[in-house]
Amino acid sequence: MTLAQTVSVIIPTRNYGRFLKDALDSVFAQDWPAMTVIVVDDASDDDTPQVVETYSSKVRYVRHEDRGGTAKARNTGLGMVKEGVVCFLDSDDVWLPGALQALMNTLASSPEADGACARMVNVPHEAMGWAGQNPGDLTGKAVQGWQAGAVAFRRTCFDQVGGFDETLPNAEFVEWISRARHAGLNFATTEELVVLRRVHGSNSVLTKPTLAPGYLQMIQQHLRRKRAAGAAAVTGQGVEPG
Repeated sequence: MTLAQTVSVIIPTRNYGRFLKDALDSVFAQDWPAMTVIVVDDASDDDTPQVVETYSSKVRYVRHEDRGGTAKARNTGLGMVKEGVVCFLDSDDVWLPGALQALMNTLASSPEADGACARMVNVPHEAMGWAGQNPGDLTGKAVQGWQAGAVAFRRTCFDQVGGFDETLPNAEFVEWISRARHAGLNFATTEELVVLRRVHGSNSVLTKPTLAPGYLQMIQQHLRRKRAAGAAAVTGQGVEPG
């Protein structure tokens, strides 16, 4: 079984019909065969179903009738994937051309790695069109992207670490990465810029993440794991450090 045959892209969304087409178009523009695209609609009440319908059989669409949050939407998508490689893309963001190729090449060149991480850049909504046409001008502002869109995972990672924490209102992706590292998973990295994260009024957490309760909860959980690992090392219990 090759990596090329088993790529699943999960896109959770809620009331982002106005952005979803850009996200989906950026996925289908990837030069990669046999890709499964899953859109999980977290009880949207906008035109999201109509946007997805225009892609017909190209998209596997599932809808939560009651709002469950982004973590639950991610987990619903994961439940539809049994093997291979999993990528996530948030529905207000876009992949650059060659994004999936860069992630998969990085993963393929590091067979011991559990996942691959590339680079991302935050872009104001009004500049997204320009950014998509001039990504080379943004490489100096790009950072290693431990967020949806910039990481590819082997599906087996989630068997070992579990799914996303549905008690968190946000920061569920960073919290999962923290748990994965604590469990001993390792990630290969590449300097390639692969994702434009759209900054707009509905996601101001990107500009002030420390004000979001989910980020605070995530940091507290991470510190508890670190303290527990340190205590276990002192007492000889052999808990693996995060």
